[in-house]
Amino acid sequence: MSLNGEGPVITINRGACNGMCPVYSAEIYLDGTVVYRGKMFVEVEGERRHRISEAKVRELIGAFVRRIIFR
Repeated sequence: MSLNGEGPVITINRGACNGMCPVYSAEIYLDGTVVYRGKMFVEVEGERRHRISEAKVRELIGAFVRRIIFR
């Protein structure tokens, strides 16, 4: 997680396995930009962009922070 405003604040990556596991990544930026990249064994392949509210971004950051702190 990065809060400096330059890169994504949340990044999710799923890698390959020995079977047919989905391979994809998603990045969420402070301005609400979401970049999804589907690679293999996913319903949507390729890059897709979406926008969520900045309030939703803050909500997601809070959820991650709570998860880390209260682990």
